[in-house]
Amino acid sequence: MKKVYTKKNLILIALILALALALFGCNKNKQEVPEEDTQEEEQEEESNNENSDTEIKEETEEEEKETKPEEETKPEEKDPVAEARRAAYVRVLRNFRDNHVLHDGTEIDTGESMFGEWDENEFAVFDVDGDGKEELVIDFTTTSMAGMFERVYSYDEIVDDVYVELATFPYTEFYTNGVVVANASHNHSYSMDFWPYSLYKYNYIPFEYCQEAYVTGWSKEIYPVNYNDEPFPDEYDKDGDGNIYYIYEGEGTGEGKEATIVDEAELDAWFKEITENAVPITFDKFRMTSYNISRYEKGTDYTLALNPDDYTEVKFKEATLRFPREIMDKIELVEEDDYLRIYHKKSREIMSALYDIDAGFLGSIGGFVHSEGYINLPRYSRIGYSNNATYVLTLPTDVQYPMPEMYEEAKAKGVDVTLEELENIPEEYNYISGALLDLHPQFDM
Repeated sequence: MKKVYTKKNLILIALILALALALFGCNKNKQEVPEEDTQEEEQEEESNNENSDTEIKEETEEEEKETKPEEETKPEEKDPVAEARRAAYVRVLRNFRDNHVLHDGTEIDTGESMFGEWDENEFAVFDVDGDGKEELVIDFTTTSMAGMFERVYSYDEIVDDVYVELATFPYTEFYTNGVVVANASHNHSYSMDFWPYSLYKYNYIPFEYCQEAYVTGWSKEIYPVNYNDEPFPDEYDKDGDGNIYYIYEGEGTGEGKEATIVDEAELDAWFKEITENAVPITFDKFRMTSYNISRYEKGTDYTLALNPDDYTEVKFKEATLRFPREIMDKIELVEEDDYLRIYHKKSREIMSALYDIDAGFLGSIGGFVHSEGYINLPRYSRIGYSNNATYVLTLPTDVQYPMPEMYEEAKAKGVDVTLEELENIPEEYNYISGALLDLHPQFDM
């Protein structure tokens, strides 16, 4: 049957087509998004989701932290034996420095026999015998040759006390296998070129050094005959250099003992056998100052090893001085013709602003020609020798820093200083004074 479209039907169809076209046109006019932009949006959405998840996780962790009790950070455990050893060595050092008394109660003569300031003596804390534990070494040299000594102390943890491992003359040389070469205090041999020495070796029982031998020499050029008018024994001088050596085994200096007489090559071979080809130990000795003892007492945060990074080198004439770096920003160095003057910077600035005077003086370093000009005065402290001069640190006879009671005057004059700074200056000034005795100089020879 043929379908007949009436006018009414045609109008309805037209309306439907117009509506369809309108809908189609809206879809065509809608902005199309490129594929790349779509991917970026997806990645951004994923990133936002991840950030959101992270924030939620962090918030959760924070909440868990708040609900859980905080774990206490355990302090670094200290070795109680090492701490007790340090405390015992500090007691020995302070008694020696402050009271001039050795650990066994022996009092040191500080009268006419003193050659210099007490602080010029030295100490070291180092494992010199190779037993894995630190020993305390004390050198007393501010006296005549006959009165000088070196003590090596070790710590006994059972009785919490120290004991002497070695008592000898200073200027010893320690070897890595426990051998010590200790020079004699005087040369009573028949040689001026060879200095007699005792050789010691550390024994784990009885935990001390025992003397192995005493060695001395005879030079034919200086002594053709000995004190008994006996001629130089050429038969022992195998290398023909005019020198022979006497080895006395055991303790003492050989008096009443039979010696083994050798030439230089035989002496070297004997020494290598004793030392087992060990090498000398290098360790640093520090002046017997309150500053250095305090550094050691403070423990693991401080060291008595001479670390070059802890010092600033200052060249003055024949001396290279190593100033502790911790004080360099607090001092001012002024070099004059014959002296290197040292000032406490803050004190100098304040006193100059207040009274227009040059104060804050900590000391000066100068070189005195040997046998001329040098007098051992109480405020002099010898720091070392070159070939031409004795170098001395001269300390002031009075303090030269501002007092806290000067604060109001300083404030009125517009001086840039606080009351707290004025109160801290005396302690800083005195601390630096002690540090200046720790210069470890080296000299051009």
